[in-house]
Amino acid sequence: MKHRYIIIYPWKFVDALYGIYGFDCFSNQTEVLVLDISRILNKRFSDSIAAPSTLKNVRKVGTLRQLVAELREVRKSSCDGGVCVNYLVPSQSLISVFINFICFFQLRNSEVKVLTSINYGMPTFKENKRSKLLSAGGNHGFSLGNFLKKVYSFFCARLPSPMSSLVTHTLVAGKNFEVQGSTENIEIIKGHCHNYERYLFSGNQAITVKLTDTIVFLDAPGPLFRGDYTLSGNKVHKTIDVWYPSLCHFFDRLEERYDAKVVIAAHYKSDISTLSDYFGGREVFSGCTNKLISESKLVVTEQSSAVAFAVIYKKPIFFVYSDELKEDVFVMRFSDNMAKLLGQMKINANQIDSIPSVIPQINESAYQNYKDQFLTSDPTGQTNAQLIESKILGL
Repeated sequence: MKHRYIIIYPWKFVDALYGIYGFDCFSNQTEVLVLDISRILNKRFSDSIAAPSTLKNVRKVGTLRQLVAELREVRKSSCDGGVCVNYLVPSQSLISVFINFICFFQLRNSEVKVLTSINYGMPTFKENKRSKLLSAGGNHGFSLGNFLKKVYSFFCARLPSPMSSLVTHTLVAGKNFEVQGSTENIEIIKGHCHNYERYLFSGNQAITVKLTDTIVFLDAPGPLFRGDYTLSGNKVHKTIDVWYPSLCHFFDRLEERYDAKVVIAAHYKSDISTLSDYFGGREVFSGCTNKLISESKLVVTEQSSAVAFAVIYKKPIFFVYSDELKEDVFVMRFSDNMAKLLGQMKINANQIDSIPSVIPQINESAYQNYKDQFLTSDPTGQTNAQLIESKILGL
């Protein structure tokens, strides 16, 4: 019987995530199975995600009874071969806490190895007082409903997490997170964030995209498609009628000034079938951000963890915002801090005259520090999949 790597995933698991999470890096000796419990946790949010979910090894678990049945089958299979469960469900609601208890009672006293991961691939920036006030008010003034929602989430996150007592291994990426993962009786696996793993694996992967003289825009799902704002309840400041025309005008100037064409790296939550129309007919790509950035001369992003690829390949970055986004404390906090951390430009898409005449140079020491702190704990080592197979599954 094959060894098994099983992910209990709290959000809709769309097809693009299979590669993003590096599940295609596992050998043929390991069966990968995703238990998608998003419709139990938040059916509305799950159904709002436009991107397709069609993979056969992703099981859509719609009821607690089905979840119990799946967990019993996982427990039973652990008697026949190595089984690792990666539990990714945060305690943000009473139902998620209840699921935590269900998983604990079904998996305790079994041969199942439980893995947690601290490999975000980017820093977590602290909120200032203004950010906290606006976030409590949905990012546009105080709202009692949003305040109570924040209090509810705060309370749930501090309830007991019995699944944490079953954790046998923690995978960490970057010196910044190695200390967080250090716990007695838990084996630390020094690995990588998902984007760095994709970089390592790309050496063995055939990708047909061949582009030169390009500028890559790392797109976010909104405002055209639903994203995390649907879950958090925070206001979406971007509007379709303003954001996309502003970007297209900005891209026109970039192309003219730098003698390069802008291509779009679509977000995994987006449906790319009509996306090109909103970007002035520009080419849209999905599932090959690593390759696109490796062959580019500049990366433009609002906020994306895929800036990791720009750091890895030493590409200049523009952190872009707009007049609409000035009041979005989350986007502005990200771009402010990331621009400072990497020594790169923050630029308003509505002020195209501020675009420099030549593409700025990168700050190599800042890039190297970012890579060491947040992207990898073993720069030349095995992929996360190989580490999990060797250190947990015994292959």
